[in-house]
Order: sequence, then structure tokens, then C-alpha cells
Amino acid sequence: MREWLVSAIKIILIIVIAVVIINDVGTIILSNWQSYMVADEIAMATVRSYKLTHSVEQAQEVAEDWAAQRMVRLTNLTIEDDTVTLTIEIPKKRTYIIRHIKFLENILPSSKTVSREISPK
Repeated sequence: MREWLVSAIKIILIIVIAVVIINDVGTIILSNWQSYMVADEIAMATVRSYKLTHSVEQAQEVAEDWAAQRMVRLTNLTIEDDTVTLTIEIPKKRTYIIRHIKFLENILPSSKTVSREISPK
């Protein structure tokens, strides 16, 4: 009976550790993908604004508004040579493992840079 109990505890412990690891890896992957999508969405809105108004200031306002709505910070925006390039700073996700092992915080993306061409259409 005791051997059975020890085996059951080991299996439960392995399952719990696996779930925590899978959850944290999923959070890291999802965070990276979402940050790219948000940066691309802001860049496309900036391109549309610039194409409509031909005003860098207006395009910058649109980019800042979109960034604020998505709870990210716009750290760099350049419009030159028919290309919009922007960098956003995203809040870091705090997963269970990273919360307890501080040096792993560097693997999470903290900023994302995206370039979009301003087509004449």
C-alpha cells in the first residue's frame, strides 16, 4: 500500500510540474506572437493615417493613440523613404517560473520593432 501511495504522489508531482512548464512556455510564445501582432496593427494604422493626411504629426498621434489603447508604449516612430518603422515597449509577462528565477526574465520580449511600406495606392 505504501509503494502505491509513493507512486501516486510521484505521478501527481510530475503532472503538476509538467503543467506549470507547459503554461509558462505557452505564455512566452503567446506573448511574443501577440507583441508582433500589436506592433503590426499599430504600424498599419500609422500607414493608413499617413496615406490619408500626408502629415507625420497626425500619423504619430494615431500611433500613440493605438499604442495607448493596447496598453503598450510607443518608443520610436520614423516615417521616411515611404516606410513606417516603429518600436513598441510591451509589459513583461510574469510567469510562475520566471517570477522565481529572475535571470530568465530576459527571455521574454520587452520590445518589438516593425516596418511597413507606405504603398502609393
